[in-house]
Amino acid sequence: MYLILWLLLHPYHVSVCEIVIGTEAPTLQITHRMFTEDLELALRRHTEDPSLHVIEDSSVVMSALKSYFQKNFSLWVNDENKDFVFLRFEIEDDLTWCFLEVTDVRDLKLLHVQNSLLLDLFDDQKNLLHVKSGMLKKSYLLDKETVSAQFVLE
Repeated sequence: MYLILWLLLHPYHVSVCEIVIGTEAPTLQITHRMFTEDLELALRRHTEDPSLHVIEDSSVVMSALKSYFQKNFSLWVNDENKDFVFLRFEIEDDLTWCFLEVTDVRDLKLLHVQNSLLLDLFDDQKNLLHVKSGMLKKSYLLDKETVSAQFVLE
């Protein structure tokens, strides 16, 4: 009984990242979703601004998000580091969705992803990573011990 109560009260810390490899255009469409409360905590630490709120769609928030993602999320295509464009973010209930894009991704054979978002906040933080290319889908579970994964296209 106590175990069930503890499990119900104990928060689970998870984020989900989905990367869709373009089949018609040479792009990577990237979507991150995470709990807004967790993201705000991370941004406050990153910016050292305790009053920062994600729900305020401002240039300050957008700048903080871009900076935080640049520090904690990286992609390599065929061993070449690729810059991403942080397009926008949206809040839906208690989740924040962040949308990124990498353009000019040609002859993709190997995709390496490093995702350390939120890992410095919670010991039990898990970052799920889904990579899709056409009908092929591969999923990875990232955490403090494993912050990166590779996706091989054959």
